[in-house]
Amino acid sequence: MNEIKTLYLAKIGNNNINIDTLLGPSCLGDLVMTCTSLNSRNLSFGFNLGSSHEEYDIQQILIGGKLLIEGVSTVKSTFDLTQKLGAKMPICEAIYRLLYESASIEDTISVLVN
Repeated sequence: MNEIKTLYLAKIGNNNINIDTLLGPSCLGDLVMTCTSLNSRNLSFGFNLGSSHEEYDIQQILIGGKLLIEGVSTVKSTFDLTQKLGAKMPICEAIYRLLYESASIEDTISVLVN
């Protein structure tokens, strides 16, 4: 939630915003559902990625996949925007590096917990 706020403030600024509305129940509910629902393609993708012992090709997943995994393309768009705006979003950056720069899952977890 903090990184959502960071990106919003970097993009829109602090002019007459109501953070409570931005980070309210609808935002939290959407995040909880996509992270916990067994029907979520994002959760399924993350689970499969985390339990895979094989190399993965993100471009093959994006181009050749039969399912749309919104989170994968959103990570790239968000990372690109944070770079343009100079926003610091370490979670987004770590996930981007995992998906698009072949960072290891172990290194990504280390970055996230530190």
